[in-house]
Amino acid sequence: ILLIVVSSIAFGMASGIAASPPETQTDYSASGVPLRLISLNPSLTAIVLRLGAGDSLVGVDDGVQSAMDADPALLEKLKAMGYVH
Repeated sequence: ILLIVVSSIAFGMASGIAASPPETQTDYSASGVPLRLISLNPSLTAIVLRLGAGDSLVGVDDGVQSAMDADPALLEKLKAMGYVH
């Protein structure tokens, strides 16, 4: 009898879990909130700038110098943004 009770409780719990709908979030909008990025990797900084999202950058790490050496256009963009002197 104990085995029947335990198995019916376990089955009931499992069926309750399977029957519950998944919790999902459908609204991911951040309307009115400006996107602000801090890039901590030189190659990611270059990607952000090449995607045209440089206006969203609010900070870059010190290692961006290696990326600037490899890409003179990146250096000019960062100078224009005031990150490099």
